[in-house]
Amino acid sequence: MLIWYANIPEETTYFRMRYDHFMWGFYGIFLINFVTPFLILMSRDAKRKRKILAVAACIIIVGHLLDFYMMIYPATVGTPKFGLVEVSGFVFYVGLFIYVVFTNIGKANLVPKHDPFLEESLHHSI
Repeated sequence: MLIWYANIPEETTYFRMRYDHFMWGFYGIFLINFVTPFLILMSRDAKRKRKILAVAACIIIVGHLLDFYMMIYPATVGTPKFGLVEVSGFVFYVGLFIYVVFTNIGKANLVPKHDPFLEESLHHSI
């Protein structure tokens, strides 16, 4: 959108080079980041089921990972390859995220103490 809106030459050459060499990546990212979640979450029932939301969230996270990969990798290395370094870096950060979240959750009270509306909220359903 910035290419047509601002017509900045630096932005145009950046996206044009990537589009010429990695056209499959651009269309794949568009499908993963927009079309797939849009179609999955279109119905009201899909947005109320946790399993479907979890699948959609995983698809969106993978789509953003591929988006960042396509922004950074061609400029630094050239031809994109998917190998051990990319997988291990992703696994490392996922593990670090899980470790930090679960250690902090273990230290905190997940149920508030002395909340006057706690009993009412436990029995609330939509």
